[in-house]
Amino acid sequence: MNCRGLLALSTIILMYRSVEGTAEPRGQDCAEVFQAQLRRLLALRKTCNSAGFNDCCQIKQLMPNATTKVYKMADLLSVAKSPFRSPSTVAARCDMDTDSGGWIVIQRRVANGTVNFTRGWCDYQNGFGDLEGEFWYGLSNIHYLTSQENVELRIDMIMEDDGSHLSWTYQTFRVAGASDNYTLTIGGGQGPGRDAMAYQNQQQFSTYDNDNDNYEYACGYTHQGGWWYNACYLANLNGPHITPTYPGVNQRFARLIWNDGTYRDVASVEMKIRAKQCTITTDDPSC
Repeated sequence: MNCRGLLALSTIILMYRSVEGTAEPRGQDCAEVFQAQLRRLLALRKTCNSAGFNDCCQIKQLMPNATTKVYKMADLLSVAKSPFRSPSTVAARCDMDTDSGGWIVIQRRVANGTVNFTRGWCDYQNGFGDLEGEFWYGLSNIHYLTSQENVELRIDMIMEDDGSHLSWTYQTFRVAGASDNYTLTIGGGQGPGRDAMAYQNQQQFSTYDNDNDNYEYACGYTHQGGWWYNACYLANLNGPHITPTYPGVNQRFARLIWNDGTYRDVASVEMKIRAKQCTITTDDPSC
């Protein structure tokens, strides 16, 4: 069986687990059937690695001990120029630890990061950076991933002022296509303080060279990022770590910022998505 067969078999196992207890097993004992299938999967996995999987959730479902790192998976991205593609696979950073894991990381900033996020439209459309460090996964890719199924968004931040951890989750997260300038739909937020992303809801994406915001000046330039700017923001998670001194740049707010009631600098941040139907369990099935 090849890697595609592995996916088919994994689906059977997950269905088998989801309906456990609904009928008496026929022939072999239920646990024996499952263990036989699992042994087969483990053998196939050594050959296929993760290249037969579609997302981080599938990997975590069948590899409960999977760790947070970059995986190669089936190439499902929509952008031929994406820096994260190879001829037959796509690389993705999977968070396998937070809230049971299974998250595809779509944006990552690290403390004192050196990757330049003040970039033009094409870079934000295709994606840029290093999956082992700082990166943006690409608007076209994020649109594709959020249009295939309903996903939840999680934003994990470490604040600059006191090192505190701040997390928000959103039950609705979609990014429209290029013809709509990748308009953001976000809602159902839960977290501490003010929901900074609510102000960015239903906004088109803007960069310094493609201004689609609601402000008289180009927010992508004055605030030095690519983002779903309104007029301009309560969250600027693609802003620079250190404000540049270019003419016309807002010296106070052209930074990596989140407003939870007051504007606060962010030291590091990850944005990650997971299918809402993703169910991860390490319990053994029983009849």
